[in-house]
Amino acid sequence: SFTLKSLASNLKANQTVADAQSGATLTITRASADASRPGEVKYMKPDANATAVTVPDTVDLYGVPYKVTAVEANAFKGNKKVQSVVISASVKSIDKDMFNGCTALKKVKMPATITMIGDNAFKNCKSLTEIAIPDAVTKIGKSAFYGCKSLQSVTIPSSVTSIGMSCFYDCTELVDYQLYWETPPVTWNSSLMPNNTDTYFTIPQGTTANYTAQNFPSDKLIERSE
Repeated sequence: SFTLKSLASNLKANQTVADAQSGATLTITRASADASRPGEVKYMKPDANATAVTVPDTVDLYGVPYKVTAVEANAFKGNKKVQSVVISASVKSIDKDMFNGCTALKKVKMPATITMIGDNAFKNCKSLTEIAIPDAVTKIGKSAFYGCKSLQSVTIPSSVTSIGMSCFYDCTELVDYQLYWETPPVTWNSSLMPNNTDTYFTIPQGTTANYTAQNFPSDKLIERSE
């Protein structure tokens, strides 16, 4: 009969497996048959019917722990059922198209380990109401939040040095930007203009001149009371 140990020893790199606990599809990137030496997997896609998804730090495959080190670029692309996603700290980036077209997605919790959000990552996530960019993120790709029509509030930390064109375009309900740059690295009209005349930008004290120099409208700037 098959033992857990023998099943674990049969796992190979590039093999596709299912997580018994969540039903998620995984691809093995580094196989292991030794419980004291974790293997590694890439998270490919969630269970087709899942509405609340956690991308875990580790999964158990036949008694051997496997660390989830990455999420497939389009893992959730076009998923119409998922409403909330929590991503573990083992993941370092939100890659291109990852949540593109997830029209039911309302909430995403990204870990502090995320350093990059790719092009079109949350494009047309029409139910997403708020997003907080983690403090380690340095780059947000083009059209990353394009068409997020329910998005009302965005927090962007000072770590961000690059934001792609049309990042928040067609975010028609976006009224609140919480910005933490002393000097913004982007112009208002290239990346942050959301198509909403009621949008306000809350910025650090004493930085208004730095923002207006980057085309931010002076009547929409509010200096934060520190």
